[in-house]
Amino acid sequence: DYSPAYRYGVDSYSRHQGRSFDDVEPDLSRDWGTARGKSSLEWDRAKHATRDAWQRLSDNVERAVPGDSDRDGR
Repeated sequence: DYSPAYRYGVDSYSRHQGRSFDDVEPDLSRDWGTARGKSSLEWDRAKHATRDAWQRLSDNVERAVPGDSDRDGR
């Protein structure tokens, strides 16, 4: 059930690079019905895994690129 949510976070981060999760969360919520595949998770549960995947990618980019590349203040 959670695998599609994590994959959605990775794919979404790539499509929305440079924006914060909170900025795009309404769009992600709207499109979850299509992205979820066979996952039984509703967005209110899937968004936590999606955010986790997004944040992990963001942290990796932050370590690889000098400065505040994801503009999160860290």
